[in-house]
Amino acid sequence: ILYATFEKEAEASGNERLLLTAAVAAAKVNIDKAYEVDKLVP
Repeated sequence: ILYATFEKEAEASGNERLLLTAAVAAAKVNIDKAYEVDKLVP
């Protein structure tokens, strides 16, 4: 949903698409346990 919204905003404003970032755990084992990465990346 955010990706599509960012795309529309970029088209409407003529600016580059916004980039959403987050500070997350660095260890892959923690990432695998805590986040659903496949749902975060379009």
